[in-house]
Amino acid sequence: MPREPFTKLTIKRDLAASLLRVKSVCKRSFSAPKAADHSSTNLLAVAVDTMRFDHLGNSGMTPNLDLIVKNGTNFETAISACPWTLPSFASAMTGVMPSVHQAGLTGAVRDLGNTAPSGLKPDVLTLASHLKKMGYKTCALYSNPFFGFGLDAGFDICEYHNLPAVDMVMLGLDWIRKNSDQPFFCFLLLNDTHEPTMPKRRFFTPYLDVPATDNQLRELVRWGNLGKTVCAESLAIKKALYAGAVASVDSAIGKMSETLADWKLADKTITTVFSDHGEEFHDHITESMKWAHDPRDINGIGHGHSMFNELLHVPWIASGPGVPAQKIMNPVSLCDFAPTVCNWLGVDAMPKPEVAMPEFAGSAEPEDRMILSQEIA
Repeated sequence: MPREPFTKLTIKRDLAASLLRVKSVCKRSFSAPKAADHSSTNLLAVAVDTMRFDHLGNSGMTPNLDLIVKNGTNFETAISACPWTLPSFASAMTGVMPSVHQAGLTGAVRDLGNTAPSGLKPDVLTLASHLKKMGYKTCALYSNPFFGFGLDAGFDICEYHNLPAVDMVMLGLDWIRKNSDQPFFCFLLLNDTHEPTMPKRRFFTPYLDVPATDNQLRELVRWGNLGKTVCAESLAIKKALYAGAVASVDSAIGKMSETLADWKLADKTITTVFSDHGEEFHDHITESMKWAHDPRDINGIGHGHSMFNELLHVPWIASGPGVPAQKIMNPVSLCDFAPTVCNWLGVDAMPKPEVAMPEFAGSAEPEDRMILSQEIA
């Protein structure tokens, strides 16, 4: 069997993951999940950073996510509030647009490589803070450091780990095992689909339609020169690595769903999966080269400096108690995430934020969902 192509690039991460697995197995051998002594519904929110909508339900790539779609709600036209991580997640976790929560970048030139972002306004309520007041235990485990900057408000535990999805899921399950006696809100942010994309060979091989050496694979875990030159072979390899990362995330989520079912928690837990934004694969390379608007001097790749549909149209699905089996076709915003989740849980609605325009805040009611998201779509 051929060696994994990215072993040299992931040595430290793999060692940390191996140690984590040993510790986790030892803990699980002595402790079963705590029995619930409450009637409340739990919440498991899994965010997949940089996942395009068009990879959901694509040729068997996401069988476990497709099962959630089959049994629950699928927002077919969910629109992100921003095409990069911090402001998008801030909108999902607070229910307001970036102009209100103010987490992100400002100024005439917005280049994250040279400018530190501002954090969440301290007076903006987060979903975690609200659910904590409702008696929920709260935990956030994230593998993209840009989930911080004030978004940790309300979480009893908030930890960054540079680990792949399968190990992030293990951490999440360990926390749930220890805290399932009370209603819980567990937030997992998986970063595998964000570059560097380094899935195991078994995940990306089915999508690799061109010959590729291990050296070529390693060169393309990051975008490199693809932003300036159009090379069909390299782009095909990059797309295959991305598809493999999506498949690896789906596999990890499937293992989490199976474990919750084994622990008799699936029927007491809402599982919702969404992404903060998508990714560009030269979808609009001609326009990007013409505009030359990206301060990083790259074109048609990555995310953060355009508002095309491949970045703003994101997956958002959910299943569990209180979540109807339905497909919602009309556009919704990720600003609707927090109020909709509260509605599904049957807890008090988050207080209405004070905004200059009602369109700057999300809603749990379909007829009230954001006008701005419809205009963007």
